[in-house]
Amino acid sequence: MTETVEVNQREADAMALVKRHVPWAVGAGVIPVPGVDFAALVAVQMTMLSKLAKHYELPFRKNAAKSVVVALLGDVLGSTLSGGTVSLAKMVPVVGTIVGVIALPAFAGAVTYSVGRVFVSHFEAGGTLLDLDPAALRAHFKTEFEQRAGKDAQA
Repeated sequence: MTETVEVNQREADAMALVKRHVPWAVGAGVIPVPGVDFAALVAVQMTMLSKLAKHYELPFRKNAAKSVVVALLGDVLGSTLSGGTVSLAKMVPVVGTIVGVIALPAFAGAVTYSVGRVFVSHFEAGGTLLDLDPAALRAHFKTEFEQRAGKDAQA
């Protein structure tokens, strides 16, 4: 029983770590300079994943983490509002800025939460960054993202 409590607490602590990074991701989405917003978002996600790996006492490989995140985002970007398009929309005077400042922060928050949730689930199952199969996790990621994006839209 004690082991179950410890595992549940470990997962709860990991999700608290993910949730602490979501506002930073939202803040990255507010940056008015196209491209810089995405660079900041990637930096927030890499920091989050590094801390999650440390939390689970796993080695962190930045390149492996980046490639997995990019693979996970591929399906979501194809079927939802493209964050890159919104980032570029910021260059259109007034209207583009308004759309970019509203849409990209919500997108960034939902993506960051979903990435964190998928990694926590993988780590809880005993996985590492090196054995994570993006293709196997895409459906889980997409479901997490759609649920999170739906909650953000209702808020």
